[in-house]
Amino acid sequence: MKAFLCHNSNDQAFVDQVDKWLRRFGLGTFNYTREQCASKEWPVQMREEARQCPAMVIFVGGKLSDPQKQEITTAWNESEVRVNAGKSRKQFVFVAVAAKADFKSVPHGTADPKFLPRIDYDSGSSSEQVARKIAFYFHVPTVVNGLPSNPRLFNYEKMILRHLENVEKHKGDLYLDHQKQDAKTSLLLEELRRLSLAGAPLEWPQVREIKEFMNGAPVPNPWVGVEGSTGFDFGVVRTENHRVRMSATVDGSDGSHDAGKYTLPEAGPRGKLWFPPKNAKGFKVGVLVSGGIAPGINAVIDGIVQRHWLYHTRNENGACPVIYGYQNGFSSLLGPGRANQPYRLLAACKKHKDEYTSQGVHGRSNSIITSEYANEGGSIIGTSRVDELTSPDSVEFLEDMARTLLNDEIDVLYVIGGDGSMRAAHALWTVALERMEKQEGKQRKQKILSIVGVPKTMDNDILWVWQSFGFMSAVEKAREVIESLYTEVSANPRLGVVQLFGSVSGFVVSHAVLASSTGHCELALIPEVPFSIEGVAEHMRKKMAANANAKGHDMPFGLIVMAETAIPTDVDKYLDLPDKPASKDEPDPHAVYRVELTDEEEKALKDYLKNKNIISGQTSDSLRRAGLKLMSTGLANLLKSTPDTNGLQWQNLRCLTNEPRHLLRSAAPSCSDIINCQRLGTLAVDNAMGGYTDFMISQWLTEFVLVPLSLVVLGRKQIYTPGIFWKSVIAKTGQHESDINQVS
Repeated sequence: MKAFLCHNSNDQAFVDQVDKWLRRFGLGTFNYTREQCASKEWPVQMREEARQCPAMVIFVGGKLSDPQKQEITTAWNESEVRVNAGKSRKQFVFVAVAAKADFKSVPHGTADPKFLPRIDYDSGSSSEQVARKIAFYFHVPTVVNGLPSNPRLFNYEKMILRHLENVEKHKGDLYLDHQKQDAKTSLLLEELRRLSLAGAPLEWPQVREIKEFMNGAPVPNPWVGVEGSTGFDFGVVRTENHRVRMSATVDGSDGSHDAGKYTLPEAGPRGKLWFPPKNAKGFKVGVLVSGGIAPGINAVIDGIVQRHWLYHTRNENGACPVIYGYQNGFSSLLGPGRANQPYRLLAACKKHKDEYTSQGVHGRSNSIITSEYANEGGSIIGTSRVDELTSPDSVEFLEDMARTLLNDEIDVLYVIGGDGSMRAAHALWTVALERMEKQEGKQRKQKILSIVGVPKTMDNDILWVWQSFGFMSAVEKAREVIESLYTEVSANPRLGVVQLFGSVSGFVVSHAVLASSTGHCELALIPEVPFSIEGVAEHMRKKMAANANAKGHDMPFGLIVMAETAIPTDVDKYLDLPDKPASKDEPDPHAVYRVELTDEEEKALKDYLKNKNIISGQTSDSLRRAGLKLMSTGLANLLKSTPDTNGLQWQNLRCLTNEPRHLLRSAAPSCSDIINCQRLGTLAVDNAMGGYTDFMISQWLTEFVLVPLSLVVLGRKQIYTPGIFWKSVIAKTGQHESDINQVS
């Protein structure tokens, strides 16, 4: 898609800014001040571009200038020619850049502002906001580096399917603001436009294939047809016709839902291979881990390496794979991270081993070192976080990384990580593709980078992942912590607060609480459910008193399990407090709200509230500490103010806290995690070799599928609180949402 920007020279500065954003969103533009051709006079170049561009944006300030009228007339006449030839009409969008935009000056008999999309003047609209609206009308997703501007567009896969169903149903009305609709439809269209302007897709995406960008042809898979390979050494070959439905349920109430409309390719070996490229002298693979560790990482790495080596054993063209393990995640691809040796050899033949040994690269030849560590926790190639990669201004970082991978001659890169890592992988692919498309001639088709994501998160919050590896291992360890601390707080009565994973979701908390013994946890606090310290205090008074009476204690006790971003709604009471009274004898009216927050912790809380509870990247330590102080010291202060009635000593209440996150992360993987991780690694290789790219390998329901990374980056999964799962959790704790969010 390319749009002709028709504007008056008086509006040049604003149009140039809009142009910049449109091009960042991926919409091609013709802006005369940027693309004027010295060898052509303006009328000639204008007529050529106005005819060729399939779209025109008409910026209207005061009256249209004569050149603008010529441009509009030329484009409209060409549009009529296209229609008469049976082709689609050109698209036109009007943009008012002044309060008194004169739409009546548009040439009669051409584009009519009454019946075409129009963006009215708004003095508060920035060039970016105007560009987003223009891109929306041209059906161009408003994304930068492949990422939507809002990292939390959706928190549930069914929401994405419902959005696409509504877009399909109302696509005839979606782009025409002047159409009159009933109130319900108008609200729905407004919501669809809001989501689309923030980067939501307008159609179901397909997994990218490198054949779109490469010359040549694939080679037959050498394992296909090998006696005894099917179901044993290799597996059954999948074709493009093997698809998996993403919706397991069908709403047939109105007969309009098509359960087979939204499908993804089933993962598995492919009959044709694009890697190694035919007659290639070498084949290089990179593996990196990003974010925190999780049980099973080494099993994934081993699955990747073992599968590549299996392909190598029957590779007729003799291209031996060299498999790099980048030792510090994405940092290994940036300048400072490459000061020392950025990678180690995970597998290579003797020839390559000798070559790399001379360069100081660690590794062994004719052996695969990953199998020795496959069942261990941690990561044999380390990990790191680079949150800057997913910011709108990260293009320089991404271009540096793409250049590094090109210099390292990497053909396939596997990224093992969480939602932020999947966003970074998609952004890296987008920038690498843009670099490739800028190349000319044969050079453009010589090298294309394939990027494959393998989902890893303790939070289990990646979209389109049924259950991330390591998650259940973490839940099992968390359950053990809950049971052990219940023993502690019930025998030596006190309030206990356990803080688990959950930067935007409460999957670990809810699963661990549901798996623990009934009565051992009084309250589960997750980001999806609002609560106040005051409401929690009221709930815990009843629970802790009942516990003490049941055990015959005079000291109340109870246990709370919270996610790391479970922040109370009445947090403002604990911020910006005045100094304590100078005299100890003078009463402090704010004493109950003093939890000794540091300046850094107060800032983290304010930033969290300012960003409307949206976390981008990892949760900061300051925010974790602040949340834990609020729900331990802050809650204990309120509970201590309870009158000592019925023989219970509230004023002497003690509190303990526990943060077992790193113990959970570093645990060895369970048997099921090892098996799952090996399969993820194996299938990631099968489909990378088969020519797919920019996808995440995932188990969805009962099958493994290829998920376009453009679908993964649309948000982070959260617990569906109206569902039976969460209702089962609160039935076990006895908490009620209306009670725990009370504020006086």
